[in-house]
Amino acid sequence: MQATAVFDSSGHAGWRSVQMHRVVNDRVAEHRELPARSEHTLVLTTRGRAVVESRQDFGRWHRCDYGPGRLGMTAPGRPVTLRWRTSSAENKETLHLYLPGRMLVDLAAELWHRDVAPEELPDTLGTNDRVVETTMLAMAEAAAAGADDLYAESAAMFLAVHLLSQAGRESERVGPDDARVRRAVDFMHENLGLPITLADIGAAAGLSTFHFVRMFRSAIGEPPRRYLTRLRIEAACRLLARGRAPITEIAFRCGFSSSAHLSAALRRHLGMSPTQYRRTMT
Repeated sequence: MQATAVFDSSGHAGWRSVQMHRVVNDRVAEHRELPARSEHTLVLTTRGRAVVESRQDFGRWHRCDYGPGRLGMTAPGRPVTLRWRTSSAENKETLHLYLPGRMLVDLAAELWHRDVAPEELPDTLGTNDRVVETTMLAMAEAAAAGADDLYAESAAMFLAVHLLSQAGRESERVGPDDARVRRAVDFMHENLGLPITLADIGAAAGLSTFHFVRMFRSAIGEPPRRYLTRLRIEAACRLLARGRAPITEIAFRCGFSSSAHLSAALRRHLGMSPTQYRRTMT
């Protein structure tokens, strides 16, 4: 049995500025891959209960119990793999809202004069937000009643401003000595060779991915992905200078998917290939 979309805002109300679907989900899904989208995805559980697990980029599975009112968010550009098992007699039903990613980026620039990268947009497996819940339910009712696209666009912009405002209020000034930052950095050092994700590092810090990215950037001065890449390059350079280990082996040991991946990273950061760097160090 496949998950069934029982409502589509574009078909029911002709909405074009934002999409919304109501879905009756499978009772059990062992491996459901969702491709990356350009929209910011919000999924609200409206009926039933289930244990849902999620992972990104082949990282660790993260688990959450879902029931009515529980909300999940996926940032633009992020593929996600899900699995779940329904724990109630009734099927789990969800409401899916797709906010244009460009809308959030433009609003952040216009209202707060701040550049927002995709990884800084809200991304979490399970949370509660009464404003989001109430607005999404109202939008579903309005679409079913035939509300026009102007209503949809206005509601979507309200939600985008709400999410960005919440992020601004919940952000805090921290330094590199903050315990959560140290846990994140230690986790990166200890797992350089593994395909760890932002969700994995955030979990080690005790924060959602969204709030972890904002906190880390505030404390360190660069996004965690860039910091992790720099750590991996530094580790690879030490190994290249130290001996004659094959470049492919060094790439895998330092978390690069191939020697070509390592070579591209070194050329971008140092302007030379691994072989060239090794020659300069001998």
